[in-house]
Amino acid sequence: MTGATTFLSASEAAELIGRGEASSRELTEAALARVDAVNGAVNAIVELRREAALREAAAADAAIADGGPVGPLHGVDAFLCPVNFTAAFPHGTRPFGERTIATADGERPYGDQPFWIAHASLAGLPAVSAPAGRTPGSLPVGLQVVGPRYEDDTPVTLAELLAGITGGYQPPPGPGVAAPPDSPSSAFR
Repeated sequence: MTGATTFLSASEAAELIGRGEASSRELTEAALARVDAVNGAVNAIVELRREAALREAAAADAAIADGGPVGPLHGVDAFLCPVNFTAAFPHGTRPFGERTIATADGERPYGDQPFWIAHASLAGLPAVSAPAGRTPGSLPVGLQVVGPRYEDDTPVTLAELLAGITGGYQPPPGPGVAAPPDSPSSAFR
């Protein structure tokens, strides 16, 4: 496998496996090689589960070889997705239907927000929102952790691990604390 396989989307990787052009183990080995190559510089891995990942990849390959039931995301533990189209923002006082949020692409209706969390719910997938950091104005930024069907513990466990890294939920600044004027989160209308 080439280094390019580490930049495949989950769908592209699944297609390669489905066509028999790659195995789960080969893709896992390529991902681990990428970790070995760059993690020293970026220090992004909290706990490297090399042997467990290789065992799980081998089990996924065995299930495919045995003709067992496998879904389109067989072997994918979780997806990290945006919670919203913008980071947190100060809440305004205008009537709900008139509220907008400024984004890099222009004003968006306040009511557009549920779109971002609906995908997991509509598909019946377990999901949880987890804190991932703060904006320059100290407002929360979150990630949506989406797990495989019927594996509710997967996103919850991953969110707990993220909380250990980020410090977990911390209340945003009070109403008297404004975001810097040049912060995207200060653009709430």
